[in-house]
Amino acid sequence: MGQFALGLALVIAGSWLATPPIVLLGIVIAFAEGVRQVWVRYGMAGVEYRRSIPEPRVVVGDEMRLDIVVWNRKALPLAWLRVEDEASARVVVRERDLTDGAGRAVLRNAWTLAPYERVTRHFHVVAERRGVYSLGPARLATGDLFAREAALGDEARIDRWLVRPRQVAVAIHERDERWGGERRARRGPIEDPTRYAGVRPYQPGDSIRRVHWRATARTGSPVSRRFEPGREREVVVVLDLMTVNGPLGVLEFDDDAVETLCVAAASIVRRLRADGAAVGLAAPGHAGGTRPFALVPPGSAGDQVGRCLDLLARLGSTSSVPFGWLVTMLLRQVRPGTSFVVLSARDPSVLAPVLRRVAASGHPVQLVAMGAGATPGAPVARGGGLDIRLGRLDGPWQTATTLVIA
Repeated sequence: MGQFALGLALVIAGSWLATPPIVLLGIVIAFAEGVRQVWVRYGMAGVEYRRSIPEPRVVVGDEMRLDIVVWNRKALPLAWLRVEDEASARVVVRERDLTDGAGRAVLRNAWTLAPYERVTRHFHVVAERRGVYSLGPARLATGDLFAREAALGDEARIDRWLVRPRQVAVAIHERDERWGGERRARRGPIEDPTRYAGVRPYQPGDSIRRVHWRATARTGSPVSRRFEPGREREVVVVLDLMTVNGPLGVLEFDDDAVETLCVAAASIVRRLRADGAAVGLAAPGHAGGTRPFALVPPGSAGDQVGRCLDLLARLGSTSSVPFGWLVTMLLRQVRPGTSFVVLSARDPSVLAPVLRRVAASGHPVQLVAMGAGATPGAPVARGGGLDIRLGRLDGPWQTATTLVIA
């Protein structure tokens, strides 16, 4: 109220001095301050601000619609209403250049609103890279009739969306075995421990936990539990995030190599699920949770591919745990006979000891070596008995249409 008091003092002084210009100046100042106080008190009352993102999941290369609605739900007009939405890094809005505000990118909009007027603006968010993106919170400001800032407000809501990696066709140059880990069986069908099918005579080599003790006591001879064989193969796609030489934890990485691996992983997951496999995904990096690694256990539910794609969208670009540690953890969790499909941009000879250990434990392993750095060491590692295939996209990861595996 300092300006109002100043105006009132000028009116009193001008009247005492019989100076009309001073009186007029005081009236103008007092009136302007009075008007401003009205907008200070009621300017943000009845102002409604909403963002609408109808598609919380998109794929790299898509455009997502973004609708912004403002509504002045009162009789008081607004000379201007300005809204600044905080935006996460790499958010691209086709109709706006995101300006930098307080160290962060912001989506800035301004309106002039009549009483009870509602305005909707349509924008398009371009999904240029995989990741988790957000808009919000928002800071609102409104002005009085003289365009001076009068009132401030906040919209705490944060809208988030996922950008999944692209998926391309997978062209596999088959050899004598089938893709996904199925070869000529060296053992009987893998039994499903959740599908109890009765008992059978005890056989040397049966686990002590498999013995049915009650049936053994009743029949007088040792018997073991029998289970129905599993009806589908299980495959875990394991992503190696180490794309540059250096110690674990280094923040440097080859961005194009990481994105290429993610496109390949998304495409292979979809291909394996289409072939009838129960598929899972694992990577030695953070994916937005508290665990230092990312994991979707093998499954065949209808949304399994979507769960894997969401994990890839959230996955960071650097390793947080050693690749060997991740594989050891997976061996303790997956069922016997589960196949491993490993994607890596490193020299295959570096991963060879770990992968041989996986194969020795009874899990079929296939290594898909991606990129120029993985090609030279492939013959040496393959000579050690590993199943190594060379994979490449038929173009940059942003525009490729086929993943070729030979």
